[in-house]
Amino acid sequence: MYEAKVRGLSTLYANGDERIEFHLSKEKNKTFPHEYNKRLNVLLMFEDDIYKAGIRSTKACEYIWICSDLKDKDEKSIKLSDIIKKYGLNKNQSLFLDFVSKDVLKIKVIY
Repeated sequence: MYEAKVRGLSTLYANGDERIEFHLSKEKNKTFPHEYNKRLNVLLMFEDDIYKAGIRSTKACEYIWICSDLKDKDEKSIKLSDIIKKYGLNKNQSLFLDFVSKDVLKIKVIY
């Protein structure tokens, strides 16, 4: 299981919502799969909902991140900021990510 934080990026969408990513410290999550300068596709599971997401990392960055742009089961674009609202998550909140299969990450919220 990997620990992550909900992070705001201080940039806003046209509707006024802040852009959100999930950040994982490279130091604390050394075995979390990622490749530098490449987006790895993953399915992100919140309760019974599954979204297509991306994992990114660069050598210069101290963290790995789950990208802010997702796709729902109908291939409709959805923002991570909309997802955190739907599930009652907040900026800077901790959560756990657990691989339930090779490319499916389940979100476990810490309240």
